[in-house]
Amino acid sequence: MKDAENKKILRTNIKKLRKKQNWTQAQLAEAVSVEPKHISCIESGLSFPSFDLISRFAQCFNVEMYELFLFDKKPSSAELKNKIADEIKDFSVEKLEKIYLYCKYIDL
Repeated sequence: MKDAENKKILRTNIKKLRKKQNWTQAQLAEAVSVEPKHISCIESGLSFPSFDLISRFAQCFNVEMYELFLFDKKPSSAELKNKIADEIKDFSVEKLEKIYLYCKYIDL
Protein backbone atom coordinates (compact mmCIF):
# COMPACT_ATOMS: atom_id res chain seq x y z
CA MET A 1 0.00 0.00 0.00
CA LYS A 2 1.31 3.43 -0.89
CA ASP A 3 2.05 6.16 1.64
CA ALA A 4 -0.69 8.39 0.21
CA GLU A 5 -3.24 5.59 0.64
CA ASN A 6 -2.21 5.08 4.28
CA LYS A 7 -2.58 8.79 4.94
CA LYS A 8 -6.03 8.82 3.35
CA ILE A 9 -7.13 5.79 5.39
CA LEU A 10 -5.85 7.40 8.61
CA ARG A 11 -7.57 10.73 8.04
CA THR A 12 -10.79 9.01 6.97
CA ASN A 13 -10.79 6.81 10.07
CA ILE A 14 -10.07 9.73 12.39
CA LYS A 15 -13.01 11.61 10.91
CA LYS A 16 -15.30 8.54 11.11
CA LEU A 17 -14.37 7.87 14.72
CA ARG A 18 -14.82 11.53 15.64
CA LYS A 19 -18.27 11.59 14.06
CA LYS A 20 -19.17 8.28 15.70
CA GLN A 21 -18.50 9.99 19.04
CA ASN A 22 -20.61 12.97 17.88
CA TRP A 23 -17.63 15.23 18.50
CA THR A 24 -16.77 18.42 16.71
CA GLN A 25 -13.24 18.98 15.50
CA ALA A 26 -12.81 21.35 18.43
CA GLN A 27 -13.87 18.68 20.92
CA LEU A 28 -11.46 16.15 19.43
CA ALA A 29 -8.71 18.75 19.41
CA GLU A 30 -9.25 19.40 23.09
CA ALA A 31 -9.25 15.66 23.85
CA VAL A 32 -5.86 15.16 22.16
CA SER A 33 -4.38 18.54 23.16
CA VAL A 34 -3.99 20.23 19.79
CA GLU A 35 -5.53 23.26 18.11
CA PRO A 36 -8.85 22.66 16.27
CA LYS A 37 -7.26 23.88 13.03
CA HIS A 38 -4.79 20.98 13.25
CA ILE A 39 -7.65 18.46 13.27
CA SER A 40 -9.13 20.19 10.23
CA CYS A 41 -5.79 20.01 8.42
CA ILE A 42 -5.38 16.31 9.25
CA GLU A 43 -8.91 15.40 8.15
CA SER A 44 -8.55 17.35 4.91
CA GLY A 45 -5.15 15.86 4.13
CA LEU A 46 -3.17 19.08 4.45
CA SER A 47 -1.05 17.67 7.26
CA PHE A 48 -0.18 14.32 8.78
CA PRO A 49 -0.13 13.68 12.54
CA SER A 50 3.03 12.76 14.40
CA PHE A 51 3.49 9.33 15.92
CA ASP A 52 2.72 10.83 19.34
CA LEU A 53 -0.52 12.37 18.08
CA ILE A 54 -1.57 9.12 16.39
CA SER A 55 -1.03 7.45 19.76
CA ARG A 56 -3.23 10.06 21.46
CA PHE A 57 -5.94 9.54 18.83
CA ALA A 58 -5.87 5.81 19.53
CA GLN A 59 -6.16 6.39 23.28
CA CYS A 60 -8.91 8.92 22.78
CA PHE A 61 -10.96 6.57 20.59
CA ASN A 62 -10.07 3.52 22.72
CA VAL A 63 -8.57 1.60 19.78
CA GLU A 64 -5.16 0.15 19.02
CA MET A 65 -2.95 2.39 16.88
CA TYR A 66 -2.91 -0.04 13.97
CA GLU A 67 -6.72 0.08 13.84
CA LEU A 68 -6.51 3.71 12.73
CA PHE A 69 -4.88 2.43 9.53
CA LEU A 70 -7.41 -0.30 8.73
CA PHE A 71 -9.70 0.29 5.82
CA ASP A 72 -13.31 -0.80 5.58
CA LYS A 73 -12.97 -3.61 3.10
CA LYS A 74 -16.00 -5.84 3.27
CA PRO A 75 -15.13 -9.52 2.91
CA SER A 76 -16.73 -11.57 0.17
CA SER A 77 -19.33 -14.21 0.91
CA ALA A 78 -16.74 -16.95 0.46
CA GLU A 79 -14.31 -15.19 2.82
CA LEU A 80 -17.02 -14.84 5.45
CA LYS A 81 -18.01 -18.49 5.17
CA ASN A 82 -14.37 -19.57 5.53
CA LYS A 83 -13.83 -17.33 8.54
CA ILE A 84 -16.97 -18.63 10.23
CA ALA A 85 -15.99 -22.23 9.50
CA ASP A 86 -12.54 -21.63 11.02
CA GLU A 87 -14.07 -20.09 14.14
CA ILE A 88 -16.56 -22.88 14.79
CA LYS A 89 -14.55 -25.94 13.75
CA ASP A 90 -13.81 -26.96 17.35
CA PHE A 91 -17.18 -26.05 18.88
CA SER A 92 -19.19 -28.60 20.81
CA VAL A 93 -22.47 -29.92 19.41
CA GLU A 94 -24.36 -27.80 21.95
CA LYS A 95 -22.66 -24.61 20.78
CA LEU A 96 -23.24 -25.52 17.13
CA GLU A 97 -26.93 -26.09 17.83
CA LYS A 98 -27.20 -22.65 19.45
CA ILE A 99 -25.47 -21.03 16.50
CA TYR A 100 -27.75 -22.85 14.08
CA LEU A 101 -30.86 -21.69 15.93
CA TYR A 102 -29.56 -18.16 16.09
CA CYS A 103 -28.79 -18.13 12.36
CA LYS A 104 -32.14 -19.68 11.49
CA TYR A 105 -34.19 -17.16 13.42
CA ILE A 106 -32.15 -14.00 13.20
CA ASP A 107 -33.96 -11.17 11.50
CA LEU A 108 -31.48 -9.29 9.33
